[in-house]
Amino acid sequence: MEMKLQIKRVALVSRVAWGVEALCTMLESSSGIDICGVFTLPEDESRRHSNYASFGDICHRNNLRLIETKNINNNIDTIKDMNLDYLFVLGWSQIINKEIINVPAKGCIGNHPTLLPRDRGRAPVTWQLIKGYRRSALTFFFIDEGVDSGDIIMQRTIMLTLEDTSMSFYNKIINVGKEMLSEIISLLIEDRVPRKPQDHCLATYLPQRRSEDGVIDWSKSSFELYNWVRGLTLPFPGAFTFFDGRKLFVWSARVDSYVDLEDTPGLVKMIEEDGILVATGKGAILLTSVQFEGETEVGNFREDKVVSLIGKVLG
Repeated sequence: MEMKLQIKRVALVSRVAWGVEALCTMLESSSGIDICGVFTLPEDESRRHSNYASFGDICHRNNLRLIETKNINNNIDTIKDMNLDYLFVLGWSQIINKEIINVPAKGCIGNHPTLLPRDRGRAPVTWQLIKGYRRSALTFFFIDEGVDSGDIIMQRTIMLTLEDTSMSFYNKIINVGKEMLSEIISLLIEDRVPRKPQDHCLATYLPQRRSEDGVIDWSKSSFELYNWVRGLTLPFPGAFTFFDGRKLFVWSARVDSYVDLEDTPGLVKMIEEDGILVATGKGAILLTSVQFEGETEVGNFREDKVVSLIGKVLG
């Protein structure tokens, strides 16, 4: 006699676009799960963060309970009342405390876009691009009291190219993540979710990043700065430099030369039709998209405010 599977009660904690896509995947798989609620940041608070997304429309259209909170750990009673089997935490910067972790009957599930146990910690998309990685992964795991240290459920490789930016990397994460989440939901419905302990001896950690850490060090090579720009570009706060006390964001760039030009790093050598050529510690880099703070993105590199940079040293 075939045993009837019990519908699993789940909830989602997220504030990012990937979380919205994950919720769509959950809704498509809703025959075996009951989505009891979505926790997210208040709208005004979300807008202070990079890569935020609104859950209001999708929750309203699907008659889902939406709980806005600045701190998920303050919602212990609400989560208890949901009588959850699983709590998914996807794209949420706060550490989940032990009291919350222990509430769902079968556990809390998170994900991290690295080859865990390698590169645990903050800003993994940015750091992997800055370091020039050619191979990453998306890993789903059971959340424990450590930092990205819980038992692995599933891990899929993500290949990176030198043309990838933070946005294209993020889109790869979403595409792979939706496929993985669909498989995981099928497994949890059937009570077959795997658990593979991480080898903590192999663990490495990424440091936290702040928006003010994006300042460009022109003494680095042109290739290092290319990686710096593509790792910090939108949806993140951006790489930046200064000119006459004004902050100048660099949203995209390309390597112009690897050869040591023996010029002062940060020297603006010329303005070309498609960008601003700047000397670096080794070689030169062409800034192809820039924006002075508080102004619109530069669309014409012959504008006076850009031409005035020629011969000046950025810093």
